Amino acid sequence: MWTDPVWGYSERVCLLVRMHLVSRFAVRRHVDLRRQASALCSGA
Repeated sequence: MWTDPVWGYSERVCLLVRMHLVSRFAVRRHVDLRRQASALCSGA
């Protein structure tokens, strides 16, 4: 399993979620998805 002591678990999850959202939805919604992902990361 990939582990990086510099990054915490929540940071990895946020990054994976953002990548997943961006790759799954239309590019035109990219800005909106990033805003939502940032809100989720801030609230976590």
